[in-house]
Amino acid sequence: MQIKVNGETPFQILAPAFCIAATSAGYTLNYSADGVTYTPWAEATSQDVNQPVINSVPGMYYFLENNADDNVVIIY
Repeated sequence: MQIKVNGETPFQILAPAFCIAATSAGYTLNYSADGVTYTPWAEATSQDVNQPVINSVPGMYYFLENNADDNVVIIY
């Protein structure tokens, strides 16, 4: 399955792994258990990098901090 994310719009993944398609300027992945309080990942993802996320907890919330792209594809 896939979803498309615009900018810093939060999204929820119901799978234990997913992949974020490359963006034009990079971003920092943020995650949350409740969709309210987010924690940034320690390292930012560079532009033009497809970022796999493995061993995630199904049902977690995420957003791409500093993402300026629309329709970023996320496959899970």
